[in-house]
Amino acid sequence: MKRTISCFLAVIMLSTMVLCTAAGRAASQDPTASYIPQKAANEDSGISLWFDYSSKKISSADTQSSGMDTFTAYMAKNEIENIQFVLYAQEGRTDLDAQLQPFTNENGAAIDSELFIQYYHDCGANGMVPDAIPPLSAYGSFDLPTDRSQAFLIKLKTTADTPEGWYSAQLTIRNSQGQEVKTATVFAYVWDFALSEETACATSMNLDKSYLLRAHKGTALSETELYKVYYDYMLENRVCAYNLPYELYDTEALEYMDNPRVTSYQYAVDNVAIMQMLFMDAFSDPDMGATRFDKAYYFSNVVDAAKPADLEALREHYDKIESQVAPYTPDYAEVPFWFISTYINDIDYPTPAGESIDQIQYYSDFVNLWCSKTFAFTSKEELSVPGAKVLQPEKWDSIYGTFQERMAAKQQAGQKVWWFISWDVEAPYINYYMQTDGTAQRILFWQQFDNNVEGFLYNFANFWIADMENPYENTVSNAAYPNAYGESILLYPGTKYGIDGPVGSLRMEAMRDGIEDYQMLTMLQNYKDSAAAGVLIDRLTTGMVQYSTDAEKYYSVRKALGEEVEAAAKMDDCVHEYTCATVAATCTTAGSNTYTCSLCSHIYTEELPKLEHVYKDGVCTECGAPDPGVTPSYKKGDVDGDGEITIRDIGLLRLSLADKYPQDAQMRLVGDIDEDGEITIRDVGMLRLYLADKITLD
Repeated sequence: MKRTISCFLAVIMLSTMVLCTAAGRAASQDPTASYIPQKAANEDSGISLWFDYSSKKISSADTQSSGMDTFTAYMAKNEIENIQFVLYAQEGRTDLDAQLQPFTNENGAAIDSELFIQYYHDCGANGMVPDAIPPLSAYGSFDLPTDRSQAFLIKLKTTADTPEGWYSAQLTIRNSQGQEVKTATVFAYVWDFALSEETACATSMNLDKSYLLRAHKGTALSETELYKVYYDYMLENRVCAYNLPYELYDTEALEYMDNPRVTSYQYAVDNVAIMQMLFMDAFSDPDMGATRFDKAYYFSNVVDAAKPADLEALREHYDKIESQVAPYTPDYAEVPFWFISTYINDIDYPTPAGESIDQIQYYSDFVNLWCSKTFAFTSKEELSVPGAKVLQPEKWDSIYGTFQERMAAKQQAGQKVWWFISWDVEAPYINYYMQTDGTAQRILFWQQFDNNVEGFLYNFANFWIADMENPYENTVSNAAYPNAYGESILLYPGTKYGIDGPVGSLRMEAMRDGIEDYQMLTMLQNYKDSAAAGVLIDRLTTGMVQYSTDAEKYYSVRKALGEEVEAAAKMDDCVHEYTCATVAATCTTAGSNTYTCSLCSHIYTEELPKLEHVYKDGVCTECGAPDPGVTPSYKKGDVDGDGEITIRDIGLLRLSLADKYPQDAQMRLVGDIDEDGEITIRDVGMLRLYLADKITLD
């Protein structure tokens, strides 16, 4: 790496001047700070338009303006981010339309953007909660019900090549006559770094083909084509389904196996022949085989691990599969295949020796992908919070270590650790119910990163079992949990709006945003260390049941995260031009050269070793230290060198303190009575005590 360095001698305070990065200066010029609300050509004062954080779920009953007249979305390259705006008219309006000009920068570069309208679902006592987000282009014109709000999303998508910096777009609301009745400028700032296609957070959830076909009756698409449309939508949002769009033995499946956004896929249950085929073919590829193998895992649903006999049944099932595929396992693989356990419970298993072990210990020699519910990571200190719980009873802690320690040991042994949420993960834990706070649903992935959990498992993306025809209205998918609105329904069939594919949801948006935050936290950790990421995480969550739901705070911390990653990325890529501030070394203290890059403000310091003592007449000429190779010929306290200590020596010491008698090396040697490295009034006092026969000078 090229480095240009110029050194100059400077005092240490000058070498620590703060320099601001170009990115920091640019990002500080947020136009929202000086934004003046705009009036449309045919302004309708009966309509209110305001903006809010997209992680906030704005109920139709929330009619109080946020006070935000515009908004800035901060985002990385190769990322998706949203801006939320709300319309309200106390007397209602009909047949309105919203239009958005492209987000462009001063050079004409553009960011892809699209408008979505939020669909309100009846969530019982929780009120009308937004979730489904059909594209406004498919939805068409819209009404504002009397005394009810209507929220919208602006979705922005950058690419890896999007230029960094500021962008703006004009949002316009038009009435049925096409007249402009509300307008506002909105902004985006693109950081100068890109999220990689390779997604750091592994994901897996069921996307049921049969439900897709039943909801899309009459579609011209084949089963595979329809599934692929849904799968690709999920993949765009960095979320993976259990199964690839093609059979694993199909050559077309290789494109997905090799896609860096694909973080996982399941083997076909009990189809050992396909596993053997993969091991001999796709997994034997010298370039991509190991990556393909590492993404695949085996899930057995033959037991629910509720009693000791279930543990034995699962082990028997594993042994059966392992015996048939082990001969084909590639040489590079450290495990026969990845075998997941999601049913981790509090079970005492009796051993033949008459002892008891827990389920984790029983699984230890065959399970290698551990996936517990999120509450398993609750610390004992959090149990004072109502509803908090732990998975592992305290009785096992002294034998095996805490659950967190055991999972860390699994990872150190080369195994994987995931977690999952489902219907029974209830408050105070973060879940993915419709009515759960949207900011918390993003912070779940900050908790995941903080606990060093590598993957996220979820039940379903499309569990439309309650109503295949209209899951928009019937969103309780498990009667045992009547308050779990929308659980396992992250996608909706697009048939309602003439779309042969999915309609997304606010919760899918939150999941993707959380996963992209996880990606940025990973980048910061790689550029710096885990402590840098931990400082930011602690501002939002300090435990599984201790987390913020403050959207403004979340966006502030996320912005700080992006800026830290940007600065670190610039530093990593910079062709540094350093200036150097030097603190000279002496024979008593080390010195230093502090280098500061004038381009990115990177600072690093090199230590300069102490200088050698220069001795003359038995002492160092610089610091007065005695020469260890010379026998002292002086007498401590004999300042005038006449061979005895008298009142004259006290006088000379006092004169030296008043700078009226030179403090040369010899003076410092004999006059430093207490040997603290300097001559002070204390040394004068000690000589007085000596002459009064109250102390000795040894």
